Amino acid sequence: MNMGMASAIESGLRTVAKPATPLLSVTSLSKCYDGQEVIFRDVNFEAPKGQVVSIIGPNGAGKSTLLRCCVRLVEPDSGSVKIGQCELTALSHRQLVKARTRVGFVFQKHQLIGRMSVLSNVLHGALGRHSGPRLWAQALAPNDQREAAYQCLQQVGLQDLALRRADQLSGGQSQRVAVARVLMQRSEMVFADEPTASLDPRSGNEIMELLQRLSHEQNLGVLMVSHDMSHAHTFSDRIVGLRDKSVKLNAPVEYCSLSELKDFF
Repeated sequence: MNMGMASAIESGLRTVAKPATPLLSVTSLSKCYDGQEVIFRDVNFEAPKGQVVSIIGPNGAGKSTLLRCCVRLVEPDSGSVKIGQCELTALSHRQLVKARTRVGFVFQKHQLIGRMSVLSNVLHGALGRHSGPRLWAQALAPNDQREAAYQCLQQVGLQDLALRRADQLSGGQSQRVAVARVLMQRSEMVFADEPTASLDPRSGNEIMELLQRLSHEQNLGVLMVSHDMSHAHTFSDRIVGLRDKSVKLNAPVEYCSLSELKDFF
């Protein structure tokens, strides 16, 4: 450990080099179950555009709960969450629904509509920006929206499967469609909750490479919960380590050794 890292160790928390101008800012966030059992307390971190930030920690550390608290899918008990200059914790329900359109979600379960085509599933990503039934199916969609959906599929390498039913895809292909749907949403940020947990190693690596490439090329912020130490170390720009109900590590990946990350799994 170099002197810069050593000087950053205080009270068991290592924070090294603040990230670039944040897109997401989390300050003093805390959550308890039933107002009693502490899940995590006083969590602070930032996530900028164009970077992948991974939240790691042992099972039961509250990683997925933290991710959901960041957009109030689970209500935090205290603290602040901002996307840009928008303070999410101060918004009404209607305002919050609108603010959430700035964030796309990729979950462990791909949540595609199996009986519909790949292209129709991707078109659904635009429903947050447009109302009406025309985006529900490819046959009804306006030409410009259908073309945009094709372009999103092209970015994830699945344009040739646009007309295939979603329930005929492999797990890795389904997750790529979920990513294309997020791109169709035109989000500034992607929240990914263990996006490779249900995939085989090869497909998992492909999804991680895709998220990393899209983040860097399209200046997307990616906040990911990871159960995989190797993925976190290989594909992240910054790592936030959650353990013993608080953040114990917040550093660029180049300052994080694999042996250090083992303490969080």
